[in-house]
Amino acid sequence: MKPTILILSLCLLTSNAYAQFADPPWRYTFEKPADGWEQVNYDDASWPTGLGGFGEYFTPGSRVRTPWLTNDIWIRRSVELGAIPKNPAFYLYHDDDAVVFLNGQKVAEFKGYTNEYKVMPLDETAVAAVKQGTNLLAVHCIQGDGGQAIAYVS
Repeated sequence: MKPTILILSLCLLTSNAYAQFADPPWRYTFEKPADGWEQVNYDDASWPTGLGGFGEYFTPGSRVRTPWLTNDIWIRRSVELGAIPKNPAFYLYHDDDAVVFLNGQKVAEFKGYTNEYKVMPLDETAVAAVKQGTNLLAVHCIQGDGGQAIAYVS
């Protein structure tokens, strides 16, 4: 059975519909935020907004809409979910390391980089963090070598 796609913004789509998805802006910062930045009640109102993906335009296989040229980026956004999906997954491109938080809980850590967008099913911890209603996705991506991007299909 194919997983339901949980694109990095937590918009739940069927596996046949994700190519038609257009993602709303994210809040982001290039400066290390205060502790608790991944928590639901953190105030990110002073952070700029930008369209994903974030990175350098030449990064192979990525789709960049907002430049990111520093060593670190922190991104956040909330999404309303009408229902909890059966088999949620992230559809993700990362270059380099990425740490993903869902509703304040660390749910995934990806090392290194990908050179294409990949479906990454959520484990039991991540699935337990998904809830009906408002969900917060927070991601920290760290640049190592070469290209850089944190992105999803839109």
